[in-house]
Amino acid sequence: MPEDKRVFVYSGPVHDGQPSAKPGAPVTPANGLQIIKKGVLAGRKHISSHFRQRGRERGFDSMAAHTVIRKGRLNGLPTYCPEFANWKYRIVAEIEDERDEKLEMRQLEIVVALDPLEDYEKSPLIILLTGYWK
Repeated sequence: MPEDKRVFVYSGPVHDGQPSAKPGAPVTPANGLQIIKKGVLAGRKHISSHFRQRGRERGFDSMAAHTVIRKGRLNGLPTYCPEFANWKYRIVAEIEDERDEKLEMRQLEIVVALDPLEDYEKSPLIILLTGYWK
């Protein structure tokens, strides 16, 4: 039997043993939206106090956010938040808004983050950050 003469060489980054302060790459937009939908549909969402406050001021709630996430599309690329070490995604959809006792269709944009400490595949946790009518 001939001897295997292949040589395997590591060609990845060289680490100096120090932890990196750089954020990891965001999940791709298409995969990010799938993960967000999966988390919300599984009931794995955290509603921030800022989201609640803005919802009262601007006239939307977590059910409206759920509808936006279920029906919506990503608006732009994810942005990194160094304060919380997570990636934020903006999702927009046209939904019904009750104003002056009549329903009209309006665009609502919701900003969410993926909790970086949770497993995105098994059990993603979605954090509702804010929202606004467009």
